[in-house]
Amino acid sequence: MVRRQACLAINRNSGEFTDPLAYSNFVSQSVIDAKLSSMSSDEWSIFLFLRGLTGPEDAEAKLFLMQFVESSERKKEKLTLSTVYDEWIRFSQLKTQSKVVAPNKPAPRLDVNWVQKKSAHGKKQEKKPGEKDAQPRSPKKITCFSCGEVGHKSPDCPTKPTQGSRPKANASKSNTPKSTQIISVDGVDITSETDTKKHMTVVVEGQEVEFQLDTGSEITLLNAVSWEVIGSPRLEPVNHRITCANGSAMKVLGRAKVSFQLKGSHYSEFVYVREKETNLIGMSWISKSPVMREALDTIINAVTENSVANQEASLGPTLLKQFPQVFEPGLGLCKVERAKFRTVEGAKPIFKKARPVPYGSQTAVESELSRLQELGVIEPVTYSEWASPIVVTKKKEAGKVRACGDYKCSGLNASLQDECHPLPTSEDIFGRLQGKVFSQIDLRDAYLQVELDDESQKLAVINTHLGLFRYKRMAFGLKTAPAIFQKIMDKMISGIPGVAAYLDDLIVATDTVEEHREILFKLFDRIQEYGFRVSLEKCAFAQSEITFLGFIIDGNGRRPDHKKTAVIRNMQAPVNQKQLGSFLGAITFYSRFVKNISELRGPLDHLMRKDSTWKWTETEQAAFEVLKDAVAKNTMLSHFH
Repeated sequence: MVRRQACLAINRNSGEFTDPLAYSNFVSQSVIDAKLSSMSSDEWSIFLFLRGLTGPEDAEAKLFLMQFVESSERKKEKLTLSTVYDEWIRFSQLKTQSKVVAPNKPAPRLDVNWVQKKSAHGKKQEKKPGEKDAQPRSPKKITCFSCGEVGHKSPDCPTKPTQGSRPKANASKSNTPKSTQIISVDGVDITSETDTKKHMTVVVEGQEVEFQLDTGSEITLLNAVSWEVIGSPRLEPVNHRITCANGSAMKVLGRAKVSFQLKGSHYSEFVYVREKETNLIGMSWISKSPVMREALDTIINAVTENSVANQEASLGPTLLKQFPQVFEPGLGLCKVERAKFRTVEGAKPIFKKARPVPYGSQTAVESELSRLQELGVIEPVTYSEWASPIVVTKKKEAGKVRACGDYKCSGLNASLQDECHPLPTSEDIFGRLQGKVFSQIDLRDAYLQVELDDESQKLAVINTHLGLFRYKRMAFGLKTAPAIFQKIMDKMISGIPGVAAYLDDLIVATDTVEEHREILFKLFDRIQEYGFRVSLEKCAFAQSEITFLGFIIDGNGRRPDHKKTAVIRNMQAPVNQKQLGSFLGAITFYSRFVKNISELRGPLDHLMRKDSTWKWTETEQAAFEVLKDAVAKNTMLSHFH
């Protein structure tokens, strides 16, 4: 849903696409990734419904509903407009209830003005009745930071400054930074869907200058026009690196120590000057004012979840643009390592005949074998000492099947040496997933992105009704494939904090959104270096919670996935040992969440003994119900600290 919304915001005039071909390719790929051509009438209805929520009063609801739709799409749940409407009503009711129980103490106010903006047709939006500035300003004259003229603000500026109007700084520029200090400029505007940005006017060197509030920036930035308006104070060179949110370097002309007034108090601090762009007041100035700090501390908890939601909406397109090859369709190819299978000493080749394929399934099987050939996964051979029959299973898509070798039946798995690299336990992974912001990344057809070495290809041969085919990529069903792939994953994420890998699933967990962006860029740079490709539709970025390995993980810890526990809760009483064993196995998975579980399951464990006679009485039924209720509770396991 986020990708579809982003499609309508594509604009070459943003300056990101100087090459028409690059712009054309980006539009084409964006439409493909958004799957616009395959959208059903329900999906179009939901898309247009969300697209129409443009008012400031709908901003919170829109973010909530987009998260709900994205989550449902990842879970393959079918949605209708009625479902989304019901969720909106539920959200509104919860919001109303939260207001009822909220304290009546008013929060400290920021002296921030909602500036009138021009629409696409040049018409000003009317100021809301009763809206006024928080306090009178002095002096009265307002200076536009776009053109330098007095009497209007930048949003109402009829002209745009040209490159020729920019003053050149007298500061000498250093070609090589002399300091390793890095200053981060987040560049995240506090905006609504209607592009209304929060601005405030600050008196700098005796002149009123308009700034956009940016609490994500460590420094305060002034454009060259405004620098000239305040008297062109002497600039000194900047010998440290200033980075934008995407990791790119920001060019500045220099910095100057200036005096300014904020909330009636006088302060002195550095301001950084750049050629153009908006004036940004960052934390270097905001933190000077106790009133501003108190107001920010009061509202910070209220905006945290929205900030995470905004990052989710922006991270996907940002990563897609920064790492387009990682998201390309088709299979990637690991550049770092090839998989190698080793047979045990004395192993003899085993050749199994092809299994007959039912006539009704032949077309689907042949189509799948053809697809694997086109992808370069398999190739036909006329002779092989080793051969395994295939196993065919149906996919969720109608008429689609999955075909892979039955290496257990053929005896190949028994002939392979075990791989020593261990798979991480769930406790190992959960111990690393401590944070408040989470991302989940899925590698597309993960095993098939790893090439087999020449000798291993001779082992991984399948026998079909169309003849012999040799696997060139690591196939599913080979017993050492998981350990080999896990070893590659562990090597790839080595040295990147807050990242865990379990086979083809990569999880990122951090405490802050800013740290999350930084780590994601490092991880995707590593994924690109290794040659892997990612399935964007199965990824989730900057979430407040994720579902992983049967658990829901958030900032508080982990709890059982309610969908999994619902299955347990709805289980009927077993009628034999096999059914009881299945139930106890499901219970064991969540045993850490149930106190005194050994005592609770005692009567049921007694029935699992070999010498026990099956007899289901009220005692066993009571234990059965108690266990189901215990698991169904939303018990939470906190993160380790």
